[in-house]
Amino acid sequence: MDRPDGLAREETNLASYTEQLDRPFEHEQALVTAQHELARIERKLSSVANTPPSSSELGFMPRSLLKNVPSPQQPWKAPVADWVRELHNKRQRRTELRRCQSARLQAQAAEADTEK
Repeated sequence: MDRPDGLAREETNLASYTEQLDRPFEHEQALVTAQHELARIERKLSSVANTPPSSSELGFMPRSLLKNVPSPQQPWKAPVADWVRELHNKRQRRTELRRCQSARLQAQAAEADTEK
């Protein structure tokens, strides 16, 4: 196999290069990985997209909703849609309570003014 004219090395290099060309390029592997990651994120976003519109009222951005998606190791956490709905209901109850208190205070102040 040793050729005196140095072609043996070239044949070895050629075989090595063709073997490398037969394997997928690193950027192709990175592209496939990125596509899988993108698909995973799109699945998560579609589940987050089903959250009630109150999430925007609460000031949540899509990224923060994504970050709050519970992992399988966190079974105690509620799904994002339920969690946002619960927070929205809490805020609504608190707002109603404040309105009732405000109305009651205004009524008491009006009574005090009429008594004078």
